[in-house]
Amino acid sequence: MNFRACFVLLSALLVSATAGAARVEILEGENYDLIASTSRGIRLRFKDPDLVFRIGGRLQADAAFFVDDATQLDPDAKLRRGRLYLSGKIQDDFRFRIEREFAPEKGEWRNLWVQYRPNGRISFKAGNFVAPFGLEQMMSSNSTTFMERSLSGALAPSFQTGGRFDANGRFGRRKSRNRWTFALSGGAEPMGQESDDLHRSKHWSVVSRLSYAPIARRRMVVHFAGAGEYRDVLGDDTYAIGTRTESSLGPRILQTGSLADVESVASAGAEAAALFGPVLIQGEYNQSFLQRGDGREDASFYGAYVQTSWVVTGEQRDYSRSSGTFGGLTPRRDWGAVELAARVSTIDLDDGTVNGGKARDLTLGVNWYLRSNLRFMFNYVMVDAEQRTTGDSDDPHIFQFRAQLHF
Repeated sequence: MNFRACFVLLSALLVSATAGAARVEILEGENYDLIASTSRGIRLRFKDPDLVFRIGGRLQADAAFFVDDATQLDPDAKLRRGRLYLSGKIQDDFRFRIEREFAPEKGEWRNLWVQYRPNGRISFKAGNFVAPFGLEQMMSSNSTTFMERSLSGALAPSFQTGGRFDANGRFGRRKSRNRWTFALSGGAEPMGQESDDLHRSKHWSVVSRLSYAPIARRRMVVHFAGAGEYRDVLGDDTYAIGTRTESSLGPRILQTGSLADVESVASAGAEAAALFGPVLIQGEYNQSFLQRGDGREDASFYGAYVQTSWVVTGEQRDYSRSSGTFGGLTPRRDWGAVELAARVSTIDLDDGTVNGGKARDLTLGVNWYLRSNLRFMFNYVMVDAEQRTTGDSDDPHIFQFRAQLHF
């Protein structure tokens, strides 16, 4: 497959789609309708019984070129994500989602769950889902400010197969502007496949996140949260942490390799964010503690980031009061909205006998939202890294682009 041709094709698709959102009513009956939309996919709805089914997806095509340093890097492009999903709602109480990744070398199931939500305050979910850990990790890739999540995200859990409980509410009077959310999940590695887990471990784990927003207004949000994971590593007792330098096409400079005799891992995360109209400031700190057996030395790794973004055209990002996360934005002008962003992130995978490397990245970004579900992204990443094992400096500069569509 020619990934460069794929990128050009998707870019042309995005440009052509900016002419305006199309919504076509394919079928309409007394008790049903079938509607196709360029922004919300295909929806089939029945009135009695109350049933809704939707088909949608996302396409993200990346291209990058480099000013390399110790590691030789060539310009490249690829389909970063290509997903299709089927979701549904039954009587407003039950929901389900089936989502498959079709990008090359990433043919995996993603969201595959059923949910029972008796009211807007609590819900129960079972299946394969994103573990409730971290603001950045819980945000959809459709809405993240930068093309890739920060270096510190390498310490967080990824998808999890099991059960999950969510609750949300407010303190005080009904019109109080504060909001809290709580999530608790337990289970095993994604879809029972060790290879699908971010840390390549066979395990069972418990993950929890608690968020509180003392101010949760439309144009002003102050948000705090904490999360934790306890992971009991099973099987051959191996655990790995690795990450690229905030580019899916960049080098994998940082990697602990498969650490042997890891009995358990405890991870903790703290997050804070503030939204003031078009300006969003957020940051997180994550740390993982590895307990090892057979006389091996325990290890501890940490990572953090702080970032800010400004929507020059005045729009603001959405804030979900039910999940304690930020979403995308909707342009108010025909030609779209423009967002500028900057981030500093760091991770340290060196501790004791483990030499996984360390890095500090400065990332600058520009996002052009043609519509709420269409955007072009540009990121410049300046890497300051020490390679694993050798500790030699490796400081590439990365220039990367993305064309993105979700529906």
